[in-house]
Amino acid sequence: MEKASLNSLRKPADGIISRFLNRPVSLAITRRIADTPVRPNHVSVLTMILGISSGLVISKGGYGAGVFGALLLQIQSMLDGVDGELARLRSQCSRLGQWLDTVSDDLSELSFMLGATLAMPAAPFRWLGLLGIISYLIARGIQYSLLTTVYGTGDLQAFRWKLGKKDGLGEKLKLLFKHDLFCLLSLVLALFGRIDLALSLISTGSVIMLATLLSQLARHGIDPQGIGRKQ
Repeated sequence: MEKASLNSLRKPADGIISRFLNRPVSLAITRRIADTPVRPNHVSVLTMILGISSGLVISKGGYGAGVFGALLLQIQSMLDGVDGELARLRSQCSRLGQWLDTVSDDLSELSFMLGATLAMPAAPFRWLGLLGIISYLIARGIQYSLLTTVYGTGDLQAFRWKLGKKDGLGEKLKLLFKHDLFCLLSLVLALFGRIDLALSLISTGSVIMLATLLSQLARHGIDPQGIGRKQ
């Protein structure tokens, strides 16, 4: 398959880690399975299983479980682009595929938070993990409702976040909450035996995400300039 054809499958919204690490890996895999019977939804289910498994492993506690669980999460992140690449390459995009891709990432992050929370020996981290899980569920519940009733899509990237100017601080900070960056950072922290810090980061990020979402809805409502425009 031509290199130019593969490069056209890249997405402008890719985070830093996706652009320089995950996307080269996923494109290489896509090139090798493009002419096989493997379908995009098959890959989505596989990544979902890997993501959920990461939390199950981490919940066992201990250094080895933390590293192996974080490694599974990173593998999920690297494979995450394959389903979309196959879909765009073969023109097999579908609403089901969009939802599978979205739910795969979200279940992976939820599984990590739950597994890490259960593995925490200290109560403050367990409470922070619980707060993060609740915040994540509420935020995603609101977004899923809008995706279904307003946007008519399963793609979270359809949301319009009003974070200030395009090159402003808000847009730059948004990169810190990308799934790809979190997964790699969790693996690095796990190697240093600090799953607690990884849990703290994603839990804090979940609280910030919910607060930002509620604030934006309160200020702008569901209008063409804010969250909720069907594209």
